[in-house]
Amino acid sequence: MQALWGYPFRSVGAVVSVPLLILAVLVSRGADAADGDAENYAALRLQFAHQPGYDATALVMKENALSREAHQLWNTGHGEETVAKIQEMLQQYPLSLLANLMMAETCRKLAEHTDSDVRKGELLKLSTEHQDRYNLLVQSITRSSQCSTPQDRCTVINISEEYLVLHEMRLQRKSQALTLQNGEPYDVLVGSSADGIEKTLYFDISPFFDMKPFNEMGRSQGSTDPSPKAPERP
Repeated sequence: MQALWGYPFRSVGAVVSVPLLILAVLVSRGADAADGDAENYAALRLQFAHQPGYDATALVMKENALSREAHQLWNTGHGEETVAKIQEMLQQYPLSLLANLMMAETCRKLAEHTDSDVRKGELLKLSTEHQDRYNLLVQSITRSSQCSTPQDRCTVINISEEYLVLHEMRLQRKSQALTLQNGEPYDVLVGSSADGIEKTLYFDISPFFDMKPFNEMGRSQGSTDPSPKAPERP
């Protein structure tokens, strides 16, 4: 089978323990939205990020692991097992952009290799449902913004959301830096289009970024500057 995905995310460490029941309640509140609209999904994402136990790092690690395991299953001819593996992730984290995109693409490609008309219909329906949810999730990040200035920033709840917005804008990441402006943390990504045009994107990472080390560093150094610039990340 043909390899499907090309969304490399950095693994960045830790554990997550957000009760599945809490997440199920959050999703049920907005379940009429694809059922609903991007604004509904924006609220769901932010509510989820503010739940006790939410760990953005752990979710990115789980998405990394899912991508590796699903690739291995698909490339060894286990299409249905690939779908089941992605479904496991979606049961735990139905707001994962990556998992929804992977499900949409996997079901669409698997339908091409399925002889059963009934199963093909089921797979294409699943593909459409998850593509629609993925589109709404992306729109929930960019719905009123182009991410082009700190004032026009896009709010994300983990790093993989930044990279998928970059992917949807057809940009290749050239650099990424963490910046604090007026005490607010931003990820500043510079992306390049296919014709070489560069675009700078600003992401508000306050829903998951821990300001404590920076605040402690400022106090220990007696700093009064509310907007120090952190070193650029590789």
